[in-house]
Amino acid sequence: MADSRFLKLRRADNCVRCEAAIPAGDLAWWDAEAKKVWCDSCKDAASVNQSPSQGSDLGQGTAGRSAQKEYERRHLKEQRRLEDRWGHLAGVAKVLHKDKASTTAWARGAEGERRVAAFLDRIVGEAGTTFHDRKVPGTRGNIDHLVVARSGIWIIDAKHYSGRVEQRDVGGLLRKDLRLFVGGRDRTALAEGMEWQVLAVTRVIATADVPVRAALCFVDCEWGLLAKPFVQCDVLIAPPKKLADFIVAPGKLTPVAVQELGSVLRSEFPSK
Repeated sequence: MADSRFLKLRRADNCVRCEAAIPAGDLAWWDAEAKKVWCDSCKDAASVNQSPSQGSDLGQGTAGRSAQKEYERRHLKEQRRLEDRWGHLAGVAKVLHKDKASTTAWARGAEGERRVAAFLDRIVGEAGTTFHDRKVPGTRGNIDHLVVARSGIWIIDAKHYSGRVEQRDVGGLLRKDLRLFVGGRDRTALAEGMEWQVLAVTRVIATADVPVRAALCFVDCEWGLLAKPFVQCDVLIAPPKKLADFIVAPGKLTPVAVQELGSVLRSEFPSK
């Protein structure tokens, strides 16, 4: 992207890497030579990993694709509802309309996944392998990010929430009950919900010699001044930079093992 500019798009387009829809008038990176558009979140990762002419997958998968498609499906449903209700005045209604919070949450989630993916691709580099938005055969679910490094296999769920991340003890005097809170709301279920992903991966690996860890990575959340990553329900809770320290730490896996495990995971958990 040597000849690229950050500008307002004259017409709607899609990011060449993550395929996110970018409306006309939004800011994005325009590669004049390749005649391609990149969203701001993907630009840094693109400069490290590939040029636009190389395509957007390379077996890694496209981060946020599932969440983005769900947002677009819900958004289109709302737009059609306006058309049915307002007829020839639908154009005005659409300008004034705001999508439901449950709809925009999917777009926000997709953006969070893209940002985490770009960060993981950059910090892992050639020392490991990263995969994004992977199908879990036999289920309707997906894994946001899979990373194989010397430290082991990491299953990472990206969350684009707001508010402070903290662990609270809500138990009584005689009973400890540690819970995950984000923005003042109990989000412990997010950590509990990663158990099935860990089981899916460990079944495929079928060996106790390979460390398999789960992590919740919160984007744009607040952390206390002295706050540190913590473990909730065997899931590491951390912001991107702190998570990176755990991933790139020395481990028992050899470079050959990292590559072999990466090939197995790519095959067993295909791109969504």
